[in-house]
Amino acid sequence: MKITKNDLEIILAEGEGQKIEFKRTWRDEYLKLISAFANAAGCD
Repeated sequence: MKITKNDLEIILAEGEGQKIEFKRTWRDEYLKLISAFANAAGCD
């Protein structure tokens, strides 16, 4: 999936929510958060 500039502008304008969380810096512990977000909708 390719994200366009327009897509990114929309994401930024909508802000954080159930599926988006913004971070200013990277930490390896964020891998747990990424996994949690990925599994939030459940698996089929």
